[in-house]
Amino acid sequence: MNIEKYRQIFIDETSSELNKLENLILEIDKASSDIESVNSIFRLFHRLKSSSAMMGLNNFSNLSHHAENLLSMINEGSITMEDCVVAMLLSVIDAMRNLVREAETGNITGNKPEELIEEINEVCRIAKSRINMPAGNSLVTDDNKTQDIVSPVPSVSNESESGKIVHGMNIIRINETELNDLIDMAGELTSTLSDLDRVSDFLDRISSLKDVEIAKNNILSIKHKAEKMSLNIHTRLLRSKMVIHDISIKTGKCIQVLISGADIELDRAVVDKLFNPLLHIVRNAVDHGIETEAARAENNKSPVSCINISATLQGHHVIITVEDDGTGIEPGMIRRELVHRGIYDEETANNLTDKGILDCLFIPGFSTKTEATELSGRGMGLDIVRENVGELKGSVDISSIKGIGTTFMITIPQTLSIIRCLQVLIGSQMFSIPSESILEITPFSKDNLMHVRSRPLMLYRGSPISMADLHGVLNITSDTDSITACIISGNSHVKIAIPVKNIVCEEDILIKHLGPAFSKVKGMLGVGILSGGRMSLIIDTDFLLKRHSGGESDDTANS
Repeated sequence: MNIEKYRQIFIDETSSELNKLENLILEIDKASSDIESVNSIFRLFHRLKSSSAMMGLNNFSNLSHHAENLLSMINEGSITMEDCVVAMLLSVIDAMRNLVREAETGNITGNKPEELIEEINEVCRIAKSRINMPAGNSLVTDDNKTQDIVSPVPSVSNESESGKIVHGMNIIRINETELNDLIDMAGELTSTLSDLDRVSDFLDRISSLKDVEIAKNNILSIKHKAEKMSLNIHTRLLRSKMVIHDISIKTGKCIQVLISGADIELDRAVVDKLFNPLLHIVRNAVDHGIETEAARAENNKSPVSCINISATLQGHHVIITVEDDGTGIEPGMIRRELVHRGIYDEETANNLTDKGILDCLFIPGFSTKTEATELSGRGMGLDIVRENVGELKGSVDISSIKGIGTTFMITIPQTLSIIRCLQVLIGSQMFSIPSESILEITPFSKDNLMHVRSRPLMLYRGSPISMADLHGVLNITSDTDSITACIISGNSHVKIAIPVKNIVCEEDILIKHLGPAFSKVKGMLGVGILSGGRMSLIIDTDFLLKRHSGGESDDTANS
């Protein structure tokens, strides 16, 4: 039988199965007594063993077989799911991925799992010899080989729930370009729906429009199905946990990982591009942010450090934070390094604010480390992180307190395609304001308008708030006499009023982001495609909030 025609099917299905296995293994680390999860892992290994044997991948099949032996002893209770076993199973997954990569590219790099198989057999042998010993004995022995694979990371029993793994999903293979085209076409349907609504409202006064309603419902159904292609961020955050698990073993640091907000859904394109920046930040946190156990003891810190990865939805943006309780970043060290490298003179470096100092970590190639490690260097490569997040129309911010820890905050739009907006008229132009950023719409009265140091303020619910200077910031011309309403946008800390001439309607619109030629244009999320093919600029309310709260220092208006 010619098996070559099945090779790509095997590679695709095996890659998916390995991802499921990895997630299950990381989940079972939190619930070692979950026999059903152990059985699910066993079944997946068994399936991989059979399919790889059929493809003639003997190394892969043999490794699967020994992983089954290990899981059988876990199921029998001879071995507990302690950290060394979790690390070993994750090593099996990594080895299998390398073998699949060889099968896909045909580039044989000599990946042989014999050493890993020997380690599995050693653990099983020790476990069998201890079956009659009192309960509570660990697999850790004086044997060097076994000792080497024991992870210093303690089990985390109180970790926050990060989501559940979905089993039994049917997976089809489709060209990624065609899938992206389908999603784009679904976005175009948004403006088509708006057109149908207008036509339907007009013709409904004349005759029955049953056929039009059916067509509209069918289009709406397609749109909703395409929107379901968005991905849960859970997988990427869980993958970060595995990275931390692996690096903690290499560095000998005890780390507790907390994950929250993993049920937030993002566009597939956003999720896929988010992993590399998140990976770099996590590696930095573990390698250079978290201290060794001895160093933490000297500073009266808990020997178990903590990395908290969270995702929260704020308006039309998702905020992902990676927070560690490590050494923090020393501003003085950065200042000295800036002067030493000739980036700034001493006077300029000393005049930088703490935020300005931390932003210097994003300078290409800048690092405060005197030696490089295989894992990371604090600051090295952060320019790529900012560049990648920038491609997602997002931003990265750093805050740090020496001796307390460091927090990286990534802010990205929840979607790159469709967003619900309020259409407003400002001056003679149509603009869109994201609905999720709107707190309230209030009538405008000149009696509530005041000026403090030439800054326009509006009295809102008894308190003055800034009125957005649309001309000075966005170069939008508006006549005060034509203002009829104000859009209130903001959060619990700061609010602004956006003056508008008229409110037109609210609708879902397709976002087309501004290209590289307009990369310096600030305050606009992009261009919205409205019904009838009309276009309107989408105002970035977050940008306006930063400008009017002192968070944006660039005073140059768009021209």
